[in-house]
Formats: sequence, structure tokens, C-alpha cells
Amino acid sequence: MLRGWLRKQTWQPCLVHTNDDQTIQGVLSVTAPDGIVLVSAVYLDGAGNGEIPLSGSLWIPRETIRFVQMVRG
Repeated sequence: MLRGWLRKQTWQPCLVHTNDDQTIQGVLSVTAPDGIVLVSAVYLDGAGNGEIPLSGSLWIPRETIRFVQMVRG
């Protein structure tokens, strides 16, 4: 059941770049007016430490998102 605050459900791979210079790769599952939900997310560590897998669903508020890149596969 979709709740009223959910605007759109999608399953698109993407890269999310945040205002604090972090990058998260995952599958965009839900977009809402106040944020997005990623599943199968991986934090891409720019310090050369590789990828850090994130478990479960990850809620990212819109005010923390710099931009989102959709990945074609």
C-alpha cells in the first residue's frame, strides 16, 4: 500500500551527491516531496578506502542532496 506522502515509486540505479561532499550509489526506490529512498546502497569513500555497503533502506532528505545522477545500465 502506497501512502499519501509518496509521490512516485521507481527502480532506477543512481548516484546521489550530498551537500557534505559524500556520494552514495544505490537504487532509487521512492521519491517524495521531502526526500528519496535508496535500496542496495553503497557509500563511495573518496578517501580511497573503497565502497562501504549500507544495509536496509536509506532515507535521504531533499535539503541534503546536491544533485542526483541517473545511471543507465
